[in-house]
Amino acid sequence: MSVQTKTLQRKPFIPSSISVAIFPGTKACSLLDKFEREERVAPERQEIVLTGKPRAIRQLEKTFELLSKNDGYLVQEGSENNIFERKIHWRMRLGLLKYSPSDLSLFSLHYLPLLLEAKPSIHTGGILSSLIQSSKETNFEIHTLNFNKDGAPIILGYKNTKNIVVHGNLGYLSFNGMISGTVVVYGDCAAHFAPLMKGGEITVYGNVGAMLGEYMSGGTIRVYGNIDGISENRWTCNIFQYDRQIVKNGETIDTPINK
Repeated sequence: MSVQTKTLQRKPFIPSSISVAIFPGTKACSLLDKFEREERVAPERQEIVLTGKPRAIRQLEKTFELLSKNDGYLVQEGSENNIFERKIHWRMRLGLLKYSPSDLSLFSLHYLPLLLEAKPSIHTGGILSSLIQSSKETNFEIHTLNFNKDGAPIILGYKNTKNIVVHGNLGYLSFNGMISGTVVVYGDCAAHFAPLMKGGEITVYGNVGAMLGEYMSGGTIRVYGNIDGISENRWTCNIFQYDRQIVKNGETIDTPINK
């Protein structure tokens, strides 16, 4: 009895993920011609575009809207800021408010003017001050340039202890009771600027209204502009105008010059 054997020819298996060098005219090349290679197409890169407001801006808007509803509070030279700060800390503990100095700067530049245009608030300066004082950061930049006419915030910087740069004008009683820190204002300041100031240094590149430095007991103010008048009710403090000292240790040694 004869047994016939049949040789089975195996087809080559070449995964598509492995690169194989095949030279034309070889046996392997003729075998591979029988198979269709799977072509892998690289996925198209999709451009991710973020739309809408940042989360911190939305939280700041919500906080400002809630606090500005308390316009029934009397403006008591900044004492109402204690109420604002307690509510801000409460929202922070609940995770409803988290912001950085850059977030607050962007908020005051672009988003806050739109809120004030829709609904003005007498507590704008107080709310901004409370947001600054409630933060653990020390350096801030605030913009009031885009606020409505005659809408410069009042009582901004109440009992300030931070380093603040203000771009724009300020209303009356700004930096009331300032304790420490440095402040630079690129704009005009209304009457009763920096009353009850205890320490720190303020530089104003603009004009200042009457009753400057009322009841000051410390600190230094430098004004590179006109001064409508300096309060006589003051103690140990120093006031300069155009690098010329006009009040030294609370005593008047020269008179303001208005150009």
